[in-house]
Amino acid sequence: MCHEAVLNAPEFGTGRGPLTSLGMPGGRAALLIAFGIDNLGSGLFLPLTLVFVTQVVGLTVAEAGLSVMIGTLAGLAVPAVAGSLR
Repeated sequence: MCHEAVLNAPEFGTGRGPLTSLGMPGGRAALLIAFGIDNLGSGLFLPLTLVFVTQVVGLTVAEAGLSVMIGTLAGLAVPAVAGSLR
């Protein structure tokens, strides 16, 4: 059931892929793809969470926004309180 394109595809991050033709080394291309996937996931999570919380849980938009603000502030404060991981 394997397609020929899959069998002949270069390994990920080897520098022999479609982004290499744009002049990007394999490591940079892999990092660019990883950042793109991460940004897509982060960009979809917050709006869909707010829709879920307002429609299913029943919070108002103001309450949902306040909870996001509190979570963001806590996320900014935790590294300062936790300190170094060494």
